[in-house]
Parts: sequence; C-alpha cells; structure tokens
Amino acid sequence: MRHDTENEIELKRVLEEWERLLDAVPAMVFFKDTENRFVRVNRAYAEAIGLSKSEIIGKSVGDFVTDTKTAAALWEDDREVIETGRPKRNITTSHITDAQRWLRTEKIPFRNPDGQIIGVAGLSVDISDMKRIEAELDGQVRQQKAIADLGQRALSGIDCKRLFHEAATLVSETLGAEYCQILEYLNDQGRCVLRAGNGGTAAFCEKPPCGDGKAPPPRCSTLIEGPIVIADLKNEPYYRDLFPVLVKMGVASGLVVVIGPKANPFGVLGAHTTRRRGFSRTDIDFLQGIANMLALAVEQERARHAIRDSSRQLRHLSSQLIEAQEEERHRIYRALHDELGQSLAMLKLQIRALQMKLDPQQTALKEDCDQTLIYVKRVIENVRRLCHDLTPSALEDLGLNAALRWLFEEFARHFDFKMTVHLDNVDPIFRRDAQIMIYRIFQEALTNVLKHAGASRVGATLVKRSEDILCQVVDNGKGMDPKRAVRHPGPDEGIGLATMGERARMLGGLFEVDTRPGGGTRIRVTVPIDGGPD
Repeated sequence: MRHDTENEIELKRVLEEWERLLDAVPAMVFFKDTENRFVRVNRAYAEAIGLSKSEIIGKSVGDFVTDTKTAAALWEDDREVIETGRPKRNITTSHITDAQRWLRTEKIPFRNPDGQIIGVAGLSVDISDMKRIEAELDGQVRQQKAIADLGQRALSGIDCKRLFHEAATLVSETLGAEYCQILEYLNDQGRCVLRAGNGGTAAFCEKPPCGDGKAPPPRCSTLIEGPIVIADLKNEPYYRDLFPVLVKMGVASGLVVVIGPKANPFGVLGAHTTRRRGFSRTDIDFLQGIANMLALAVEQERARHAIRDSSRQLRHLSSQLIEAQEEERHRIYRALHDELGQSLAMLKLQIRALQMKLDPQQTALKEDCDQTLIYVKRVIENVRRLCHDLTPSALEDLGLNAALRWLFEEFARHFDFKMTVHLDNVDPIFRRDAQIMIYRIFQEALTNVLKHAGASRVGATLVKRSEDILCQVVDNGKGMDPKRAVRHPGPDEGIGLATMGERARMLGGLFEVDTRPGGGTRIRVTVPIDGGPD
C-alpha cells in the first residue's frame, strides 16, 4: 500500500509541473493510475466533459459514459497499455459526451523515475470535421460515379424501361431515400404517369388532368417550379396539397427535378424519405445529373424509333445521334476532368496545407492526412480512367495509332482473350473527326466481342492499301445468325453494329459483317483514302 501511495505522489508531482503547459494544448490530455482513476486532466478535457478538473480527478471514465460497453472498452485499452507497456495508437471512438462526434486517441504507458508503469497517459483529438469531410467526399465520389455509370448505360443504347428501373434503384441507394419515382408528363392530357419506381408503385402526383376539357390543360406546376426541395412536408401545406399521396406514404422530406429541358420536358424524377433530412446543392446536382442521363436515354430511344420507321430518316437521325453521343461524352469528360478533377486537386492541396500546420508531435493526425491523400489520389486515378474511356487523351495528344494501341492493350490486359494486332500509320491521312469515328468503330467492335462473342482470340487490323484503309476485327467466338447481323436491331437489342455501319457510311466507306453460328465473326470497314466527313 505504501509503494502505491509513493507512486501516486510522484505522478502528481510531475504532472503539476506540466499542468500549465497542458492546459494550453487544444487536444484533450488525461492521466490515469493503474486503477483507471483520473489523476490529471487538462482544461480541454474538462471542458469536453462539462465538469471542473476537481470533479473529474479520482473518478473513472465509467462515471461519465452511460454506455457500459463503451466504458469497458476504454478501460480494456488502458489495461492493455499498462500490462504490455506498449502504446496503443489511433483509437477511434465516439465522443465521451456526444455520440455525434468522434475522437482519435493515443495512449502510452506512464512510468516513474525507476521505469515502473504507474499509469497511462492519453491524448484525444476531435476528428469530427475530418470524418464529416471524408463522408462528404465519399458521398460526392459515389454520386459522380453513379452519374458516370448511368451515363455509360444511357450511351450504350439500353432500353429506357430497364434504364428507368436501374436509375430508380440507384437514386434510392445513393441518396438513402426509401422512395424514388420517374414520371412521364403527358402534355396532351396535362398529367404525369408513373414509368418506374422504387419503394412503392404510387406516383407522388395523383391529381386528375388539370384541364377541364374546355381549354388546353395548363402546365404541371412541378415542371414549372423544379427543382423542388421539401425540407419538412408537415410544415409545408402547399406541397401537402400538391402531392397528397406523399402524406399517405409517410414522407417527411423529398427532392424533385425535371427530366429534360423545361421547354419540352419528358417528366419528373423524385426522391423521398420518411426521415426528415436536408438536401445539399450536391444532392440536387446529383439528382439533376441522373435526370439528364434519363433525358439523354429518352432522346436516344426516340431517335432509334424514328430510325426504324423511315429509311430516309435513318441516315439523317443516326448521324445526329452519333454526334450527340460524342458531344455528350465530351461534356461528361469536361465535367469530370475540369470540375471534379480540379476539386479533388484542390482538396489534396487543402489536406497538405492542413498537414503542414500540425505540430510535430501530432503524428497520428499526420498519418491520417497521409491516408486521406492516398485515398484522394486513388479517386483521381479512377476519374482519369473514366475520362479516358469517354474521350481518350492519347487520341487528342498522339493520334489515332497511339489511341488504338492503348485500346487494344487495355482489352488484352483486362479481359480473357489473346489479341494479335497489326497497325499501319494512318494518322496523316485522316482529320480528327474521322480519327474519332475509326477509333469508335474499333471500340464498339471490341465491346461486341466482349459482350456477345465468348471468344478466346481476337485479331485487330488497320492496313493502308493503295486506295483505301482496311479496319478489321476478327474473333473465334460463337458467331451469330447472318440475318441478324444485317437487320436493324429490335427494341431490346443494342445498336452497336448499326452504329458501326453508320460511322462507316459517314466516312464514305463500306461496312461488312461475315459471321455464322459457331464460326466466329469478322467485322470489316473499308474507308477510301480521299473519303471522310465533309
């Protein structure tokens, strides 16, 4: 007993000398004895607990933490440090008095002059802001990836009905909303009808047609006002009257945006939750981005129907579709590269600036900053990869041959087939717009092989001949019915072959498909050297 008393006296003597310095430290500093009793705390710790130092000294953490499991876990950490004599680093826990905040704690053994462990010393830093920033960044990255993924699906020519259901599920998962509805506005009837939904089949607007039959129906107020943010439906009588079904569904908060241009909208996209919550500018931009992708898909589907209905319109409208695809790819590329890319670069600089402001002894926070920088770097690399898929930088910087070589290497590296490649240098022959079309022909051909052929070997050829250029992709896959290869695709099929044919026509060339079931497929495009877009 006498030995323990001497240890305690020695511990208090040393701590009193440091007390003034520790009180100036913004982090929470504490010292405990081997019985889990506080011996000293600094001012920051006392303020965090909400008690004076004298009210804390002599008590254990269990006197302040109502959750017994949390108190036991904290004591177990202390005991491990005391028993092993080794520090315990990077302990992340909720705040002692506020479950909405987070602490990062370092614990080390405290020794007397003889080297005997007589307690544990700890330093806790509030990392709530860092956690919030990480969560916001993660949310923004997930939202941008969701938009990019849906954009790729929309550009692939997927059926709008399937895309709508995928989009509804994607919105619900990304925003954490129980309900998501996609409604089409019927202009001649002045009302919206449900096209897809998640979490329920009820459309949030159940009003009858707004017109009385004597005059053209007025525009839907949702289409005029969007985007609409409902912070708390109970306290917003206007929206309760406008969307009565939301009250029946128990919705507390919601967000509604217009699909397509307001001058000629397709409809509206809504996300709703039974929990009261706010929607940030980022959330609104995300939902509007999804709506834009849906609008793009709708326009593509309408274009496909028009192409199928008229042979004359086929050439005109399909050319517009291809140009719109390239423009949309470039627009998405600019949004990812210029906006998100620059924001991530600025975030790296801000984290580094924060890291430079840390005191030398704040090693744990410096390590956290390093880990966050690694994560941001990984996100930047993913964004760059998405940008390259949309608009390959090699085509911009080095030309068609370099871009195709990169494309073939990527397919061979990531997918399970062996590639043989022969490329003649044709860069001086074609302008940039023609080079993009040839690149897309090869890209779509390889995508078809990947999705449909089941091939183990693929050959790609770009050969300069006396009067034309031969572009060819050959695989040893399962092939297809030759009649299917030459007819226009149905509503449930992709448009890869038709798009390649249209690109070949725009280049003034000829598109051919040689295939049979079980005999592989040969896709051949010949482009005259003096041909290409006007």
